Amino acid sequence: LNLLIYCCPFKDDVDSVLNWIEGLSVGELYETLSKYVKVFPSHMEDYRNRVVFLLSEWNRQYFSQCNPAILSKLQQHADSKNMELNGLDTADFVNKTTNGFYFMPTDGLKKLVLIPQYHFQPANIIYCYGELTICHYAAWISMENEEISPFMYRAIRSLSEKSRLKILQALSGGRKTFTEIVKHAGISKGIVHDHIFNLRCAGLLHAYIEGENVTGYSLRLEGIHRMNEQLFESLK
Repeated sequence: LNLLIYCCPFKDDVDSVLNWIEGLSVGELYETLSKYVKVFPSHMEDYRNRVVFLLSEWNRQYFSQCNPAILSKLQQHADSKNMELNGLDTADFVNKTTNGFYFMPTDGLKKLVLIPQYHFQPANIIYCYGELTICHYAAWISMENEEISPFMYRAIRSLSEKSRLKILQALSGGRKTFTEIVKHAGISKGIVHDHIFNLRCAGLLHAYIEGENVTGYSLRLEGIHRMNEQLFESLK
């Protein structure tokens, strides 16, 4: 579904995307997707019809009712990021934009597409299609004039668990795998996973990604410095 939307040459509005997908023949569907995937639905025509129905209902029941200012702010964010890209090292740009992701070079990976999103904040969502990786990252935009930055608040709240502080201490010595972090924390994998998710969404961890898998984590000092700066500024 996400790959089809990415491949669509007409993205001005939802109807343009829907009309393009609905107008694709089975052969055109295979031709569009075959560059990126090797496994296809057994009934491609039924798959296309389900996709069109799903997106149509999503648009009718939800997206068309959303605040139009969200799209405007996302576009402004994307425009500023495109300008920023020209002056930064690619890895540093990705790290800053995704709030801590490092996409490790792997065989076959040729293109990384970063798409700002609002509705799944603070999570980042990754799709890997062979030579193409798409990352829907949480764009730090706010729809309200809040006295306290929600991003600073999220970072401070992420430190509210003693076990999370232990995880940060463990990572101060360098990059570690999830298994190594679990061993150091001395708690269950599920709870460690939850703690890491909170710390990563707060921008306090680097996540090293190969394909769709996170292979390690390290301390992200710039996230900690940013939290301190925001807190100091809010108290002036």
